[in-house]
Amino acid sequence: MKKLALYLLILLLALAMLPGCGGTSEVPENSGTGSEESIPDDEEAAESSGEPDLSGLGDKLAGAYFAMDEKGTYFMKSKMAVDMEGQSVAFDSSVAVSGDDMAVATAGDGMDSLIIFKDGKTYMVDHLTKTVTVMQGVDSQSQSQDLAFDTDGITFVDSGKEDGLVYEEYSSPDGSTSKYYFSGKKLVKIKMSYSYGGTSEVEILEMTDKIPAGAFDLPSGYQQVEL
Repeated sequence: MKKLALYLLILLLALAMLPGCGGTSEVPENSGTGSEESIPDDEEAAESSGEPDLSGLGDKLAGAYFAMDEKGTYFMKSKMAVDMEGQSVAFDSSVAVSGDDMAVATAGDGMDSLIIFKDGKTYMVDHLTKTVTVMQGVDSQSQSQDLAFDTDGITFVDSGKEDGLVYEEYSSPDGSTSKYYFSGKKLVKIKMSYSYGGTSEVEILEMTDKIPAGAFDLPSGYQQVEL
């Protein structure tokens, strides 16, 4: 169970990488399929997100990504490194969100797993053992709440240039800080320092509002274990 909890924490950290993680419960009419990158500009993002409260951040480079998250539909593929209490772990990750449904896959450092939140349940898929652990009455919103970087309370701190990339720095009410790095208008990296002492860095390989087909499907032939 300790390893199970560690997996969940790492996956929730992956969710916390996204600006405004937590989103809304609205399910868009057309989520689309495929993985072609599609980043809305600031005006399109504000219109399609149901006029979310972005605290006046619409003119920032990160504004389109905040709005994408508020809309509640996105797919992110990344490489992550997390450092907590002197222990470091690196892994590949993908996160798919559509309304209340969420799927987070990780691979690396001895892990090859998938967690799917849907239908009021959490499905923890271990590809190495071909098992699915099912937890009743757990949803993505409650699990990610403490680690969420809430757009409603964030404050723009500063901007500048580092390692050839433009960055924007933000702070949250709980004391966490984040830096979003851009190549042109494209988000390519995020660094976060959490109020509880952990740090993380994510290299964005793909970020889009189109969800790959089958992102929330459970693998067939795996043994299910109810908790």
